[in-house]
Amino acid sequence: MELAFHEINEADPYHWIWYGERIGPKFRILNRVLYQLYASEEQMPDTTLLDLSGLGFQKIENEFTEMRYSVFDANHNFETARRLAEWKDRAGIMLGTVIDNILSKLIDTAPNLGDKLWAMLNTYNSSETTEQLAQVMATCRRTFEYITDCIFPATNDIINGHSLKQDKYKNRLYQFASS
Repeated sequence: MELAFHEINEADPYHWIWYGERIGPKFRILNRVLYQLYASEEQMPDTTLLDLSGLGFQKIENEFTEMRYSVFDANHNFETARRLAEWKDRAGIMLGTVIDNILSKLIDTAPNLGDKLWAMLNTYNSSETTEQLAQVMATCRRTFEYITDCIFPATNDIINGHSLKQDKYKNRLYQFASS
């Protein structure tokens, strides 16, 4: 039997009961480290029993939850989970609106921005190695430089001791923002 979760929405009372309250968190992932959670010394798991080689974790560690996610945790309840889930949904909508506003203002000035952002996202989504992620970062830097070139082209001027030449894109962006 295969069990899979499409999306758990803790604002849904049934999801909360089954996934937030009954099953509870067993693992946490942070910076390529897998943490096995445990609530008491008697429950401390043995990390040697997990064979997660090949999944990309640098190491596996145990983490004492200090009774978080239990009946002793005042924040582990449906109302708190519901409010957080609703905030996540609304924040995503608000950030989407901010991004739309920024793009609509920049796209006329930087007409190739859409292609550059698409290439960046496409490369990121298909990346499997650190070298591919480095390529994404290089594309981010080139996109940043491209936007700066479009909104504040390079000059030989020096303002307040800061050069505004081609390679000084940070100085040019600062000058654009301060004017």
